[in-house]
Amino acid sequence: VQKLVIVSEGSEVVARKEGFQWYLEKPIQDRGDDAALLGLVNRLKSGRAVDVVAEQAPNLRPYGLDTPWLKVSVFEDQGQSLVEKTVIFGDIVSGPGHRAGNRYGKYGEWPHIFAAERFIFEDLKAPPGAFRHKEIFTFERNGIDRVVLVYPDSTVDCRQRTAELWDVHLPPGYTIKAREVQNLIDRVYNMRVLRFLDDADADSGQYGLDQPVLRARLFRGETLVREVVMGKKDNRVFVQSDNNREIVEMAYDAPSKLGLRLVPVPKGLKTAVSQSASE
Repeated sequence: VQKLVIVSEGSEVVARKEGFQWYLEKPIQDRGDDAALLGLVNRLKSGRAVDVVAEQAPNLRPYGLDTPWLKVSVFEDQGQSLVEKTVIFGDIVSGPGHRAGNRYGKYGEWPHIFAAERFIFEDLKAPPGAFRHKEIFTFERNGIDRVVLVYPDSTVDCRQRTAELWDVHLPPGYTIKAREVQNLIDRVYNMRVLRFLDDADADSGQYGLDQPVLRARLFRGETLVREVVMGKKDNRVFVQSDNNREIVEMAYDAPSKLGLRLVPVPKGLKTAVSQSASE
C-alpha cells in the first residue's frame, strides 16, 4: 500500500508512503505516524464481515451507501501503476441479530452488502491528528551541556563540567548525577503529543501558556537547542516549543516527568560551583 484516502462527513485525510516513511498530504502536510497508519492498513486487511445482508443491491440508498458515512481507498503498487481498492460504510445496521453500532458496508464492485462490526471502522474514523507524527520535539542530543528548568517560583540551572560531572548553579547547595540530567534530556527528546488541537492559530493565553508551569531549555554552549513551554488549563496540559509554534496537548503528568532530583550537599562540603565562587 502506497497511499491512503479516508473521506468522512466532509473531511478528507490523504497519506502517502515514501520508502518506509508515511507522510500526510491532507488536511495538513506533515510527517505521518508510521505505527498508526500501518495499524490502519492492517485493520483493513484483517477486517471481516459479520453477515451478508444482501446478495444484490441495485439501490444503495436503503443502506446509506449512496452517500457513505465513511469511504476508505487504498492504492497498491502493482508494478507500473497504483491500483485503487475502496470500501464504503453507510448507515447503522437495523433489525434483530445485529449488535449496536454495526454498519452496512460494500467493497469495490462486489455486488453484495455486508454488516461490519464497529471495531473495523472506528480507527478509520479517527481525527486527522491521530495519523500525524507524535514525536515533534526531537533534536540533536549530543553536546547538550546546560539544562535550565524555570518554574513559577524557582529555577534549576545545571551545567556540565566534564563528561561525568554536572554542576548545579541554581539553586545553591545542591548537586546532581550526570545520569539524571541525561535521562531528562532523553525524556524531552522522546515526548509524544497526546492530541493535536484543531485551532492552529490558538492564543497561548487560553491554554495557560502565558503563565507556564514549566519552561525547559536545553543548550549547547550559548546556543538554545530546544525550549518547551508547558501550561495548564482545565486540568489539561498544553505545550509549545521553539521548533514548532503549534500548541499541542500532552499527558497530564508531562510536567512531572521533566523534573530533576537534586541532591543536597552535606554540610561542610563545598561543590565545585560554591568553591569557585568563594575563590
